[in-house]
Amino acid sequence: MPNSMTGFGRADVCLNGIKFLIEIKSVNSRYIETSVKLPANYSSFESNIRLFIKSKVFRGKVDVTIREIDNAFSNAQDLVYNESLLDKYIETLRKISKDYSIDDDLSVNTVSNLLGVFCLSENNETVLKWEDVRIALEDALKDFLESRSIEGKHICGDILKNILLLKKLVFEIESQVPNMLLEYEKRLSEKLKSILESSDIDDTRVLMEIALFTDRTDVSEELARLSSHIASLEDLLSSNSDVGRKCDFILQEINREINTIGSKTKSIKISEVVIESKTIVEKIREQVQNLE
Repeated sequence: MPNSMTGFGRADVCLNGIKFLIEIKSVNSRYIETSVKLPANYSSFESNIRLFIKSKVFRGKVDVTIREIDNAFSNAQDLVYNESLLDKYIETLRKISKDYSIDDDLSVNTVSNLLGVFCLSENNETVLKWEDVRIALEDALKDFLESRSIEGKHICGDILKNILLLKKLVFEIESQVPNMLLEYEKRLSEKLKSILESSDIDDTRVLMEIALFTDRTDVSEELARLSSHIASLEDLLSSNSDVGRKCDFILQEINREINTIGSKTKSIKISEVVIESKTIVEKIREQVQNLE
C-alpha cells in the first residue's frame, strides 16, 4: 500500500566517538521539499543529505535534524609550538653563550619553559566522512519510512471502506435506472398523447421527443466509466508506489461522471444518491491528500 506523507523517525548513533541524535519528520506537500539542520562543521554534507532523502521519499515536506549529543573530540586540543619564535630564542641564547662564554646547555626542557613557545589550539576539524553520515541517516530513515508505511495502511483502509460505500451507491443508481426509465416513459406517453390529440400531427416532433428522451436518460456510459475509475482507484491503493497525484486525478474523473449522471436524471431518488456519492468522493479526496 502507498505510504502516508506524514511520518517521524529518529536514531541515536555513535560514530567515531561522536554521539548523534538524528530526527526526520514530514508533513503533507504537493511535491518533495527537504529542509536540513545540522552542526556548522558538517554543513558540507547538506547537499548529499538532500539528494539521499529525495532518493527515498517522493512527496512531502521533510525536515532532517542532526545534533551532536556528545563529542569526545569537541574539546580536544593540539599542542603546537611557535617555530619562528623558538628560532629566535635559540639564536639569542646561543649568541649569549658565545658573547659571555656561558656553556651552551640548551635542551628540550629548557625551551619548553620559554614564554610563548608552546600553546594549545582547539581541534575543530570534522572527523566524519559522508559515508559515516549516510550510515547514520539510514537508521533514522528506516524508522521514518516505517511510520509512514503504518500510517499509509490506516489511511488506505479508511479509503477502501469509503470506496465500498461508493460502489454500493453506484449499484443503487444502476438499480434505480429502470424505474427512472418507466417514469420518463410515462411522461413521454402523456406528452405524445397530447400531441396525437391535436388535429395536426407532426411526425418530426414525435421523433424529436423520442430522441431527446433517449439522450437525456441514457447514463449507461457514465456508469461504465464510473465503475472503471473506481476499479483503477482500488488497483492504485494496492500498489507500493507514489500514487497520491494519480488517485487525485481519478477522483476528479469519478466526480465528473457522478455530476453528469445527476444532470441527466430527474429522479428524486437518484438525485439523493448522487449527492451522497459526491459526499463520499469528497471524503476520499481529503484522505488521498495524505498519501505519497
